[in-house]
Amino acid sequence: MFQTYLQEKKELIIAYLYEFFKLQKPLAINRWGKDAIERLEQFIQNGKMIRGALVFLGYAISGKKEHPDLITIASAMELFQAGLLIHDDIMDHDDLRRGKPSMHSQYEQMLQKHACESPKDSAISFALCVGDLAYFYAYELLASIKDHNIANITSQSLSRVAQAQMQDVYFGSSNKLPTKEDILALYHYKTGDYSITLPMTLGAEIGEASKETMRHINLFGKNLGVALQLVDDRLNLSGNPSVSGKPVGSDITSEKKTLYYFLLSQTQEGKDILQSKNIDRTKAFCQNSGIDDQITKQVQFHTREAEEAIFHIP
Repeated sequence: MFQTYLQEKKELIIAYLYEFFKLQKPLAINRWGKDAIERLEQFIQNGKMIRGALVFLGYAISGKKEHPDLITIASAMELFQAGLLIHDDIMDHDDLRRGKPSMHSQYEQMLQKHACESPKDSAISFALCVGDLAYFYAYELLASIKDHNIANITSQSLSRVAQAQMQDVYFGSSNKLPTKEDILALYHYKTGDYSITLPMTLGAEIGEASKETMRHINLFGKNLGVALQLVDDRLNLSGNPSVSGKPVGSDITSEKKTLYYFLLSQTQEGKDILQSKNIDRTKAFCQNSGIDDQITKQVQFHTREAEEAIFHIP
């Protein structure tokens, strides 16, 4: 049922952004501007557009008829998501996104064909600019919304994402092991707060939802987001790249401080396996030592908490 709902909203967002990008292309000042717009448009179309759909869902709880600002806000959410993913792939050194070359990988391939010097470094610069462009376009859309609180709520949430991302980078480069609570808090601000709570809150804001409803939307998003990130960690370790569209094992090789990393670090054997950065050994150990079961229980806990919050949302 949600897949059908998601597909319907995705088609609406694609059509809206098609018209938006069509207006932007003539405004490009050089070939790179037009190229960036075309790549950005394709990048967004390859996504699931869950955040955009959740804007509509957050509004739907009001029981009111469709609001003309919803599609604008939903499209802005997808532009923000694109910018965050493009920059995230650079920081995580991921060459794949949604089963296709990530933005910096696309530019590296193009610059190599042009026989440019330092194609890898230049490609990162190109991709950073495309991510920035996505943010600027998103705020251009939000500027057209009469309710200025929409932009304020969005800015506050995205500022938390940026700070959480800095924390994530620090965890990855530091020899200090974060606590389990630190990791789960990071998941909340990097995933739950932005991916679920924010879009639903924006829709609910347009629908003039009560403070109590907003509070339970926050609880729902926080817990479902943590569960989602834990599942994402599992896919990174043992998923099928052809299905997930993501490289396998990059969290382990880059020493990203996930909950898997934390649990592996609790025993000497686990530490040795982390040191080896051997993905097959890591997968086998997680399965045999019960770490996979601990992750599953954590996912189930947060899923139950999210389900409990649903009962308090109209």
